[in-house]
Amino acid sequence: MYITYDYIHSRLQKHSVRVHVPIMGFQEFTGYFLIAFGTPLAIFLRVIMHDPMRIILFVGAAFFYMLSILVAAIIWFILPHFDGMLCFTVFLFVFLQEIIRYLYYQLIRRAQAGLDLVTEGNEGVEGVHPLKHANHMISFVIGMGFGSMAGIIALVNGLADSSGPGTVGLPSALKLSDMHGSHHFFLISSISVAALILLHVMWNVIIFHACDKKATWLAMFAIADHFLVTGISFYNRSNAWAASLSCLYGSLLLFSGLAYAISGGNVKNVRLFIRCIFNPRLRAQNPPDVDQRF
Repeated sequence: MYITYDYIHSRLQKHSVRVHVPIMGFQEFTGYFLIAFGTPLAIFLRVIMHDPMRIILFVGAAFFYMLSILVAAIIWFILPHFDGMLCFTVFLFVFLQEIIRYLYYQLIRRAQAGLDLVTEGNEGVEGVHPLKHANHMISFVIGMGFGSMAGIIALVNGLADSSGPGTVGLPSALKLSDMHGSHHFFLISSISVAALILLHVMWNVIIFHACDKKATWLAMFAIADHFLVTGISFYNRSNAWAASLSCLYGSLLLFSGLAYAISGGNVKNVRLFIRCIFNPRLRAQNPPDVDQRF
């Protein structure tokens, strides 16, 4: 039996419950939500949800991201001179994000060192994950936690206003924005957040790898891109959406390739993947090799 809106509405009316739900606003909300969070949600359900340890790492990363927000808010509150200095405040927030990311990296590596002692000699212990061989998976899951919370913080107010009824732009919520009355705001924001979440994943994989290998230049490259992407987003205020989104997704493509190479990927596997998409027989002959170590 399919539970539809009409069915729920009729049942509520039967019990004399008066409900007013803006259907058009709900559909708009759902569409923008799936644009921004559809891919991360699919990754969470496919990669993270089945493993309690991954869920803990994911939630921990989201919590650490919120700590960076808290610290930035405290600094902004203590120093009133920052009021109105939007650019400086945003870049300070990005800097704090990277500091918090590094602190979480140190915490995870200390936890891994403790587990290495417990599982010394490659002998598994019941209830303990062999984390010492899963560095890239750990950084991937943590990046998903950072990115998901960043996307929620960035878009939650917009999604709340888009649920209607009859909201065009954000005249009530973003009085400081030059484009608050544009009906493109929700779409551009959703597309940008979708890329931002995945970028956090790639940045995290690269930065954690750089910290492990003592490759300072690689970590600085990823951090510089974080600042660059944040700065480019300010051009949305002048309706330069095409340039902003092009740079955003170009950066995502570049760092996705870099993170893939760092994780052990190669061009041969990419070609095989593309061929398997269009050839079911080849896909059956080359089942995905899932790493079960973590």
